[in-house]
Amino acid sequence: LRIIRKYLFSVSYRLFRFLVKHLVFIYQKISNRDKDLESIVEFGDKNLTWINNNLGSLAFNFTIPKGLETELFDLKFKSPLVAASFKSDENLLDIWMKLGLGGSTYKTVMKSERSGNPRPRLQQIRLEREQCLVNALGLPGSGIDLFTKELLASPLWTFNRPMGISIGGENLDEYISNFNDIEKVIKGNVPDIYYYELNISCPNTDTGSCIGDDLDVLEKLVEHVRVNCSATVSLKISPDWSNDRLRKIGAIIKKKDKMFVNAGNTQFRTV
Repeated sequence: LRIIRKYLFSVSYRLFRFLVKHLVFIYQKISNRDKDLESIVEFGDKNLTWINNNLGSLAFNFTIPKGLETELFDLKFKSPLVAASFKSDENLLDIWMKLGLGGSTYKTVMKSERSGNPRPRLQQIRLEREQCLVNALGLPGSGIDLFTKELLASPLWTFNRPMGISIGGENLDEYISNFNDIEKVIKGNVPDIYYYELNISCPNTDTGSCIGDDLDVLEKLVEHVRVNCSATVSLKISPDWSNDRLRKIGAIIKKKDKMFVNAGNTQFRTV
């Protein structure tokens, strides 16, 4: 039954996505609008949420096969697949956790509410004949105050899987302030299965620069976070950085306990 359900929903999803994508593109062309994939994503998110609320146990609940467990310091992932801070919508993260993710990282949160970059900001491309997506969303989000309230009441903790909290900022003071505000609220009030991600490489700041551009400032941030919490900490770096810069960042975190890297951000480049 599980295998039949897997293939049935896979085929149905692909067909539905194909039809919706082309219908939306036709509508955008007729109405003289820019081609915008995000409209399709929003349509899909809304309908996936409806399905989850009404047919969630039938549609999305899958058992994680045994033997996939992965440990990272004190974190135990039932599967090595983890959502890499692409959403903070708990309805959607709930779906992915039901599908079998070993954990999830919330989308990077900033001090204040942000709408992000102007649309369109999501594009489908082909890389070595494979379709993929690139985005420059601009870190849209609700801001620290609302995020921490939602974090405390989040039903995602009931999965008992590691949850990552991704922190951004415009400068060192803002990073530290954001970290302090979150840690003060959640320490002792949520299960001790969370980890931090310091997004040091996202170029979507007001200045267009990121804290990873200044290694002295980065080292101060790492020192503050490491001294003030016992949780595992990740640095979200860019694989586009030079090998020399990456080695120096590695040297910074090598001196600290329970730290790892996520090579997840590409940088703006022109040819």
